[in-house]
Amino acid sequence: MNRKVFLPALAAVAALAALPALAPAAGPAAHGSATRTIQVRDNFFSPRSVTVPRNTTLKFVWRGRLVHNVASGRRILISNRTKGSGALRVSRSVTLNCTLHRGMNLRVNVR
Repeated sequence: MNRKVFLPALAAVAALAALPALAPAAGPAAHGSATRTIQVRDNFFSPRSVTVPRNTTLKFVWRGRLVHNVASGRRILISNRTKGSGALRVSRSVTLNCTLHRGMNLRVNVR
């Protein structure tokens, strides 16, 4: 194969593979996706795992007294807060966590 064709094609495939599994949700109606509510309680997510269709919007609602965030590893996706809500759209399976509380994890299985 010609290198001038192969290298750009390889770069395009690599760029697609690097697309994030999570994106800020503009609202479920904007993407025609389902919405699943997750409660952020003091030191745990409720439920602790969910199975959802691809492009589901996860709506996080704070219900505890302590400050929590929603992150993927160390990358904070929804900032520290004690009340209110925030949303993310998921396109593949991922484990989310609170960077402030070790062991506070949410497993999201996308089917």
